[in-house]
Amino acid sequence: MARRLALTLVPFVVVVACGDDVTESADTSAGTDGTQTSTSFTSIDDTFDVSSDPSSVTFTTDGPTSVTTFDTSDSDVTTVTTVSTTTSDESSTDPTTVSTSSDATTSDATTSDGTSTSPTTDATTSDGTTTEVSTTTDATTSDGTTEGTTTDTGGGGFPDAPVFGSNVLDLDLVGVWGLNWDPASGFDSVLDIDDMGNFTWTESSADCSAQTVASGFLWVSGSQVVMHVETWDRPLPWDTEPVLGETFAPPFRLRMSFSLQGSGPDDYLALAAPSRVTEAAPYAGESYIRLTTDGAFLGGTWRGEAELEAIPAGEVDPVVIVRDVYQAILDPEAALDPEGTGIRATNTTYFPVPSATDTFDGGNWTCLGGCPQPSGTTLVDGSNLYTYGPYGGNTHLLTFASGRTFRSGFDSDCP
Repeated sequence: MARRLALTLVPFVVVVACGDDVTESADTSAGTDGTQTSTSFTSIDDTFDVSSDPSSVTFTTDGPTSVTTFDTSDSDVTTVTTVSTTTSDESSTDPTTVSTSSDATTSDATTSDGTSTSPTTDATTSDGTTTEVSTTTDATTSDGTTEGTTTDTGGGGFPDAPVFGSNVLDLDLVGVWGLNWDPASGFDSVLDIDDMGNFTWTESSADCSAQTVASGFLWVSGSQVVMHVETWDRPLPWDTEPVLGETFAPPFRLRMSFSLQGSGPDDYLALAAPSRVTEAAPYAGESYIRLTTDGAFLGGTWRGEAELEAIPAGEVDPVVIVRDVYQAILDPEAALDPEGTGIRATNTTYFPVPSATDTFDGGNWTCLGGCPQPSGTTLVDGSNLYTYGPYGGNTHLLTFASGRTFRSGFDSDCP
């Protein structure tokens, strides 16, 4: 595992957050249940700094000292749906012309200008370069005859993946990661990644009577983990059929922002992903990277992304099918106490003609232990435990509880 910064967990008490309303471009009128909603939310389109060397960071932790409960109900969630009515020419609505850029550092899920891009170019990385395209042309053979152009792909029409391990963060993902670990019971969702980047993601019901498997290979690109999926027994992470009239069988690719905190046997992995990424129970994990700072503690804008790339029926090249942008906009502290108000927002946009849905939830925060730097824990929207700290050149905010965060070394309890 790469070296990371030490995290010391402390016992906590729930403190009611206070502070001003959100001052971003959202209308944050509060409901009686504390939920803040808006119909005019605008996504933030900033650039992550992933140029720092993560090898300079060390991290240790003793793990959580008690079980944290969390509320995953939808009773306080507000959803607003908007469908683009912008007219466009045929080329801008052809799925093969949709940009395949997918890193959270380079795209804004709330807008799309339909600009045509080369279908053979993979996503732009956070440093502005393009990667993962390998095209070899041999114009003339040794006997003087001319041959055509051949293109090496990563499978099913996708560009080649980079060599696993060429990014030092790749190696941090090697191991067995279990979603349920405190207690290690109930349904199992276990992600097993070998030292070549091959993954097997197995889910088992609580009584071990049913099991599904997803498999393929993965690597780290910028601030995201990219999964090239070759087998997926479960429903797609997004319900594309009602929106696009089509579902997508493997191969496809999932790009998800991810956060990793801990050291050795106490590594914790969180993905930015839709609730349908797990089937046995809805996935409730969150992963953000800090884009801006407001105040002395956790105030500012935090962001993550998840995306599906697939090949539509009748096409040969992969395109972006749907993208989630996750944001936590946390207000600065209103006084000297390390607490404040805030809002969390998810924008889901389907392509090629953008059709967007915005969902809002509470984001009031209360730091634990005085909000130590550079890492510590905080409560968000009630008793939901999160941790924050540096990783891979960025500051991360992620869920920190069994059932919401994967922990290393926890395999399934099913035979």
